Amino acid sequence: MSENNELDVIENKIFVNKVLILMAEKISHQLASFSGWMIVGFGAAISLLVANIAEVAKYIKPECIGLSVKLFLGAVVLNVIQRYMAAKVASVVTMLEKLESIPEPKALDLAYFRDQIEKVTFWPARIYLKWMNNKISNGDYTISGRMQGILAQIQAYLVFAQMILLVLAAYVIGNAL
Repeated sequence: MSENNELDVIENKIFVNKVLILMAEKISHQLASFSGWMIVGFGAAISLLVANIAEVAKYIKPECIGLSVKLFLGAVVLNVIQRYMAAKVASVVTMLEKLESIPEPKALDLAYFRDQIEKVTFWPARIYLKWMNNKISNGDYTISGRMQGILAQIQAYLVFAQMILLVLAAYVIGNAL
């Protein structure tokens, strides 16, 4: 393969990586927004029930409200994990945008660069970073984009699980009426 063809292949892989990261960011952002509104909305409803427990207890057993609160708290935990993943995806996108504005040195010492990044990264993230760096060094220029896509898909499952917990919590309350 000629040097120009090899460079074209690398440029294509880097472009695909950027597209994958942007796709993951858009999905991640929408999921975080939807999940946040879902949690806030149900949180407001459950707060009203708990704040007025003395009045509501005439119509709904407190045990049912308690179970609904527990299901809601499970959804909140999943929301926090999902938001953490969204922050990771968003930070990669922000870093990419900032990197675009920094001129790349003509003779970048990749081994030194990798070493410096790895030195400031704490364990266990360093293990993941070394794995990613090894993949990139071996020519896998789309690994970062694929990993962001995987994070976005995990977020989708977490949001779906949140939705199930909140529907169950609403069902418990509705069934108790």
